[in-house]
Amino acid sequence: MKEKTKRKLRTFVCLLMIPVFLTGCRIKTTPLGVFAQILEYASASGSSSSQSSHHGTYHSEPASTPQPQIDYDSLGDIGTVQTIMIYMVGSDLESSYGNASLDMDEMEAAGVDTAHNNVIVYAGGASQWQDRGLDGDACTTLLLTEDGFAPLDTYPAENMGDPLTLSSFMNYCFDFFPADSYSLLLWDHGGGPVLGYGVDENYRDLLTLDELSEALADSVGAHMTKLEWIGFDACLMSSLEVASVLAPYADYMIASLEKKHIPQGANCAWAYLAKILKVDMAEKSHQEKGSFIL
Repeated sequence: MKEKTKRKLRTFVCLLMIPVFLTGCRIKTTPLGVFAQILEYASASGSSSSQSSHHGTYHSEPASTPQPQIDYDSLGDIGTVQTIMIYMVGSDLESSYGNASLDMDEMEAAGVDTAHNNVIVYAGGASQWQDRGLDGDACTTLLLTEDGFAPLDTYPAENMGDPLTLSSFMNYCFDFFPADSYSLLLWDHGGGPVLGYGVDENYRDLLTLDELSEALADSVGAHMTKLEWIGFDACLMSSLEVASVLAPYADYMIASLEKKHIPQGANCAWAYLAKILKVDMAEKSHQEKGSFIL
């Protein structure tokens, strides 16, 4: 091999290693394992992306009609309702470290006003769950109530790296949890604009930016609305490329340019959830709400 070619290869390998050293995510036991697995998932995702042209539909119909906790008829003059959709791809962050369960504990402890806010979690993508009684062979929709999370529907494990799974969840929330404003939070590993978001360890797949755009078009776009914000509880997702994909579907993006690390192990401190979901926050600007998160 010529020396010039060797130099090019060494440079290329060094560039490939940059995301490994930037991210604090732990997919396997070594940085090389992190990068190799994300690359593998990204390659598989690119070769088998969803060909679905469904709009406003589901993978499968809900087993029963979910009942929101909110008494819409009694809201009166303080009737502003928010629906927060949390797409939680557990991955090894849950199966190995229990981080998704820890974050759900924090959501329950945040003191959210469930009389005026729908907080719905779609949980899956982990080979096993450390807590909460969830099954690694299933995906579960949960509603935050005053007594904690309550399961609404359980399905056989669906590929959370498939855009149709994300759009199905969002359409479910649009149809059964009406609100004055909607927001979406995406929880898991992040690989930036090149690799995308989410690592479903059951299906060995993730969502590329093109697939995120497809999922949002098939849900937010199909309902001809716009989200208040889209947030990433994931590393490395704050970039112009990501923002340009989300811009048609949300007013604001909340994301981290760098790796996210909390000493206790969970990804995000969720105390802010109660603050932004208070009744009196409805009159505050997006910037004021954002200051409670960042």
